[in-house]
Amino acid sequence: MRVGLRDSASGLEELRQLRGLVEFAESGEGKSTLAGEELVNRVTEIGKAQGWLDTRGLRATPGSSGYGRYAHLGCRYTCVWLGVNLDLFEKFASTRLWVQCAPWDANAADCRRWNQRVGPALKDRMSPNVHEEGETLWVAVVPEGSTRADNYAAALERIAGILDELAEA
Repeated sequence: MRVGLRDSASGLEELRQLRGLVEFAESGEGKSTLAGEELVNRVTEIGKAQGWLDTRGLRATPGSSGYGRYAHLGCRYTCVWLGVNLDLFEKFASTRLWVQCAPWDANAADCRRWNQRVGPALKDRMSPNVHEEGETLWVAVVPEGSTRADNYAAALERIAGILDELAEA
């Protein structure tokens, strides 16, 4: 008996991953840069210009699964890591850009205290785009429309708005 693609959950997942990899390959990112460097830098520029992202005192930190940087996201929120995580992209195929939220060390000079209410609220408000690994939350930055940097920035700004609302609560 032959099963159609519509009837196969694993087949649909493989197709989503293939589409995502094609988008990534067609994005035009140069091979001389780290995976996602151009995207992260452009989204960071947009966020800084619009005032909902701040990188003062924080650094870019490429990881084994892609390029990223620390940033203060939103007006009142602690720092997060914003970057490309190819491992999560391969696993979930929803986006290549992610925000890592973790209970950072309160004594660190470059990061303010983590608000313990943020994790549960993010999971509640943004599920299924929040994935938990231990104490770390990975929030998918899923753009609407095309995968241009300004669409990623708009999606990230929505996340910053949620974090600001939580900080006020």
